[in-house]
Amino acid sequence: MSIVLPIFRKDKLTAQEQLEFLEYLAMSLKNGLSLAESLQVMPALWSKKQMLLKKITYLMKQGVNFSQILQQMGFGKTIASQVDLAMMQGNLNECLSQLVIINRLKEQQVKKLKAELSYPITLFVLMIFMLLFMQNFLSSQLGQEDGTANLVFASLIIMALGISGAIARIAILLKKQDYNALKKLQHYPIIGKITRLYVFYMLSSEFGMMLGAGFTFPEICKLFARQEEGSLQEYLGRKMLAQFEAGKSMTEIIRNEVFLPDNLLLFVETGANKKELGLKCTILAKGFFRDLTQGLERMIVNVQPICFIFIGICIIGMYLKMLLPMYALMQNM
Repeated sequence: MSIVLPIFRKDKLTAQEQLEFLEYLAMSLKNGLSLAESLQVMPALWSKKQMLLKKITYLMKQGVNFSQILQQMGFGKTIASQVDLAMMQGNLNECLSQLVIINRLKEQQVKKLKAELSYPITLFVLMIFMLLFMQNFLSSQLGQEDGTANLVFASLIIMALGISGAIARIAILLKKQDYNALKKLQHYPIIGKITRLYVFYMLSSEFGMMLGAGFTFPEICKLFARQEEGSLQEYLGRKMLAQFEAGKSMTEIIRNEVFLPDNLLLFVETGANKKELGLKCTILAKGFFRDLTQGLERMIVNVQPICFIFIGICIIGMYLKMLLPMYALMQNM
């Protein structure tokens, strides 16, 4: 159960700051420092967040769970659960390194996406203002309304609002990154496949680390089930544990769960021991990461052409809006 720490209400980190925090922490741990020692050293490395880091150190000394602190800093439940599981296994350094890689990739792709969208969005906004101007101008000059032209105008406005609403919803769900958010994201075109690859990569990495450490799948599920309520790990842990207790095999569970990659079936059915299975899951995670990177690149490349197609539709709509009333007026003359 998460708690609200009043001390963090004004200390939410941006996506870029979250990446910086993970990078500094991972760097400190790689140099042999413990988590507590790393947090004490970090104010010297990250001077602009000295007060925040001192608060974190204080809360850690008071016994507050590190994963709860991460959530109050703005990290999602799923990431906080990843860190919590890694601390239980003693693999925090490896977990943070993976989080740095995936968050750096996300930050790079977001920057590319913003660069690709800046020009189309500017044109789109100008088109909306021009459409509104034409609506008022033609109504006042021609002194009559044309039903077809108004229908075209209304359709364009509804389409624009629908696209804007969908983008805003996707942004909110990406920010949350809990089980319900990830489940909803997978139903969106294009972004759905990227979401599944991200989840496959994350779960394969965790399975790889935990199987390599000697855990069985039922033991992993028990650890997952104790994570933050609402996180991907907590939901999957409870669901899989219930299925194990009902006598289902891991093969059946994988086939019935959308967030468990079918690729795992090839490894589970071979009957390999835990360490071999852990190594195979780690290799599988690297494959998913490669596919995730390529998928993001393709998505970024295709965004601008789609935007220009929509702008082209708006231009056609503008001409129809302008010409249809004139055509109707000429017919009445």
